[in-house]
Amino acid sequence: MRQASLSHTHAHTLTHTYVPHPTLQDLSIAEDVQPVLRKRFGMTPWFKRRGLPIEAIKQRSALAAQVWHWVCLNV
Repeated sequence: MRQASLSHTHAHTLTHTYVPHPTLQDLSIAEDVQPVLRKRFGMTPWFKRRGLPIEAIKQRSALAAQVWHWVCLNV
């Protein structure tokens, strides 16, 4: 039986370029991450089952996005 070459595995690790997960790319450019998470993972029901205040989170998220947008435009 032939053993796997560790040097081959190690060489692959060193030359491998990191590519972000598509969801992370989507989240990094999303103004509001909740729709992306809802579509991909069904997060709204998960939050609700744990008693998190979804409407308050939505409002604060929208406000934070507006503030961030204003900051980016005025820097």
